[in-house]
Amino acid sequence: MGLGIYIKSELNTPVQFSAIQDYITEYTIGLFKDFLSFSNDETSLYATLHPCEEPVVFELKHNNLICSAKTNSVGPGYHAYLVELIEKLGAALDIPWNWNQEEGEEYYSDETDYYNHRDFKQLQSEMLKWLHALSKMFIEERDAEQLMLTMPLGYPRLQGKYFAISPMRIWTRELFEQIAKSKIEDLEWAAHEFFIWWNKKDDAYFYKNTAIALLNTECGWHYPADDKEERVLSNIDKCFERARQLHPQMDLPLEDWAAIKNLLNEEETDIPDTEFGYKKYVMTFDLAGKWMIDLPGNFYYTIDDNTEVYYDDERNIRNASYERNDDQSDEEFADTFFNNNDNEGTEFLTSETAIAGKAIIYYNIDKETEEEYWVLQGVKVKANQFVLSTICYPGEGDKQWAIETWNSIRR
Repeated sequence: MGLGIYIKSELNTPVQFSAIQDYITEYTIGLFKDFLSFSNDETSLYATLHPCEEPVVFELKHNNLICSAKTNSVGPGYHAYLVELIEKLGAALDIPWNWNQEEGEEYYSDETDYYNHRDFKQLQSEMLKWLHALSKMFIEERDAEQLMLTMPLGYPRLQGKYFAISPMRIWTRELFEQIAKSKIEDLEWAAHEFFIWWNKKDDAYFYKNTAIALLNTECGWHYPADDKEERVLSNIDKCFERARQLHPQMDLPLEDWAAIKNLLNEEETDIPDTEFGYKKYVMTFDLAGKWMIDLPGNFYYTIDDNTEVYYDDERNIRNASYERNDDQSDEEFADTFFNNNDNEGTEFLTSETAIAGKAIIYYNIDKETEEEYWVLQGVKVKANQFVLSTICYPGEGDKQWAIETWNSIRR
């Protein structure tokens, strides 16, 4: 359930993805150039125009070019910006877009109808109607909780008791009930709480909201591990700076901004205990094989030979998922692991949850660095799937954390 555009062009002449990418790059100015990124395969070009929205997709099908994009994650300002960009791109590259075409079960259009009427107030109203309908749908689910609204695909779930999160904030059920019971014309307060880009102009509020959304969703709250993480921090810093330039008296989260600057410069910093930044807290991460694990959100992540690795400067967790094909029960299968471990002082554990599992804890010394550390190795089993985990931690003080982390693994 969303809003956006889904349009088609029957091409008069062949078009190259490189020409589309070059035009978008040339059209984009200011901080929007820092937001811009592209990827492609044989039939599609993916253009990210704003870091909090899904890419715009250009797909070639025979002699047709289809453009599809979701816009409600960021809001009406982004929608208007995108419509104007796509329109100008079509004129420049001889791509005759059809914005109103029904073809069998496919309907190509601007789903808000902004392309036809160009009334920005009406576009804002369409976005509020979408939010109103969404709210009514959600509050009908009496047991709903931890809902993810316009969040990045595959995003880990924040722990705790809450009704919903969006890039801008954590939401209570009461707020959604208030939206659902209100008239559309009385919902501008909700628009400013939900949409990153509410006004047509890229004003100070747009840059502040973009920075806050990135603080909440993308910031890892650690030194950047790669260019992608550095880019996130840089965009947050630049957006706050632009907001201050446009509105010097604007209230900004200065503690968080200062931490971002320190992380960018790889200077020591305290992570502020503020309302912003979902990855400051424990989150539930998806593992391969439909397994899940609870970990601090600010851990680094990588993949090493089909093993998923989460780590900080002292601890690391490695998980690898497998299928099994035998007639043992889950408990019997788990019990076959680690029986022959010869390490003196090895401690054996069984799963404290409904998921069958067995683990060992032992002390180790790295032969190359002579660094001392503790290891928890464990297996969790469910039906024909099992996951092997290795959790390394520096000392006895982290033992309970390691056990709780292993016990959090579930399907």
